[in-house]
Amino acid sequence: MRPALYNAKYRFENISSDSSEKSYEVVTLIYESTDTFGEHLLAETKRGDISESGQQEP
Repeated sequence: MRPALYNAKYRFENISSDSSEKSYEVVTLIYESTDTFGEHLLAETKRGDISESGQQEP
């Protein structure tokens, strides 16, 4: 599950916005505090938006 440990690739999508895409650095506290998912293009995001993620196919 951890990207740094398993070299996993994830996809992210803001499912509550139709705005133009913007580059975001995606990080999380779900795993370890040092985990980062890198840069992703997402529809412009604001507090309260709903996002989904999943493991990307190889």
